[in-house]
This record gives sequence, C-alpha cells and structure tokens, in this order.
Amino acid sequence: AASARGGASSLTMSAAATDGIAVVGCGVLGTSLCRQLIENPRFGSRSVTGITKTTSKHEQIKSTVGEDASSRLQLSTAEDVPSDAKFKDVVFCAPPSGFDDYPAAVRNALETYWDKGLGGCFVFTSSGGIYGQGDGETVTETSPTTDPATNP
Repeated sequence: AASARGGASSLTMSAAATDGIAVVGCGVLGTSLCRQLIENPRFGSRSVTGITKTTSKHEQIKSTVGEDASSRLQLSTAEDVPSDAKFKDVVFCAPPSGFDDYPAAVRNALETYWDKGLGGCFVFTSSGGIYGQGDGETVTETSPTTDPATNP
C-alpha cells in the first residue's frame, strides 16, 4: 500500500533534492548496492538514502555498508521520508514478496521518490531467484523456473 509519507524524520533532504540516490529496498541486493555506491569514488560526493519498510535491519545495514559511510548514508522507512523528498536517481530493489500489489509499489516509488527533471534515472532490479538452482550454467529467460512457494 502507498505510504502516507510525511511523518517525523531525521533525514536531511537538501542533498537528496539535488543529487541524492535512493535505494528502495535494502535487502541483500539493496544493501550491497548502498555499500558499492559509498565505496566507489565516482559517487564520492553523493548522499545515499536506503528506504526500508521497517527499522528492524537498519543497524545491520549500517554495519554491512561500513562505519565510513555514516556521513553519506541515511536510512529511513518509507513512512518517514519527507513528502517533498525527491532524488536524482532511484534504484528499486524491493522484492515482490513484500507487496500485495507489486506493480503499484514500483509505480509509487517512481512517482514518489524520483525527480526526472534532475537528469538522473530510475532503475528497476529483479531477481533471478525464480530460476532453479543449477551448477553454474547460464540462465536465460527460457530456463526452467521453480515454484515460489518452495523457493522464496
């Protein structure tokens, strides 16, 4: 469901409004992306905001990304991102299993967080987890899939 957005937040959104990167969904992929963005000199001056559903993994995300990231990494729940916060670049990493209406969640992130007028981009990521576990062979769109109930 779409968040009301606008609750109290400790986020400083001035950098986000001009040059920030939002990572929506900080599971394994999103957390790894946050770490890579922080470590890569190419993104050295940009703030990174990890947007999650709850705060339950925020300490783990901070630990994985690293202490050196504390000045550039901000974590927030979707509810606590200020309603006027927009980002130059947004990467959507959240899995379908976390939403009743996944296409609406992607659309909401696109419309809510991304400021397309800043010249950045919106990136949608997807998992190959629907494909069966193999022995290192190449996976294509025609590879056999697995039942999501047995391979979440």
